Amino acid sequence: MAGIGESKLSRTEYLKGSIAVVGLAISAAGSFFTYQSWRAERASIGLDLYASLPPGATAQAAMSRATYDLRLPRDARLWELEADRLLKISLEENAASARAALTRARLLAPMRSSIRMRETYLALRKPESESSFNEHFLEWHRLSPHDTTMQDWRLAIAASGWVKLNPEARDRALSDAEDLCLRWGKQRTIQFVNGSGADAGLATALRLERVKQKCVGG
Repeated sequence: MAGIGESKLSRTEYLKGSIAVVGLAISAAGSFFTYQSWRAERASIGLDLYASLPPGATAQAAMSRATYDLRLPRDARLWELEADRLLKISLEENAASARAALTRARLLAPMRSSIRMRETYLALRKPESESSFNEHFLEWHRLSPHDTTMQDWRLAIAASGWVKLNPEARDRALSDAEDLCLRWGKQRTIQFVNGSGADAGLATALRLERVKQKCVGG
């Protein structure tokens, strides 16, 4: 009987110990994720500051701080910001490294639209191939067709590279224009697109005229 009691006690103690270990692991993971988020926020602020400053010691200090905050290990957000850091330094020299960083970010967070946005923009400015801009744009649209936080960015990028878009990608961009028209009104939407490209602005005006029952003036 004593052996049975001791066995039950040992199992209870083992269970308590296991629960404690799991609790510590969860707590440690939570602290790590909080720390990563803090690093990402600081790095983002540093990169924005760097972009807003003229070349000089203050700008370089902001970049150095961001570089330190973006050290390994990196989660998806930190890889995304690392790509941003590289492109702010030099798109010409760092396009390949930034593309690799964005690929790492996408593998860690495949549903994050902001990563697709950066990949699409990079494909516009420094394409891997003749089809890469269209491929990235269409994949971005498939991932978040009606994401109101992305549609203005997507339409602006599409308008900037309008001559490079194939018919399917143009149609998807114009569907974004329709959605924006519901929020902004026709005139503001057309003016917004015209700011990035006259050809896209004309296509937008024609598309919104065809669906004028969906949005008006504004």
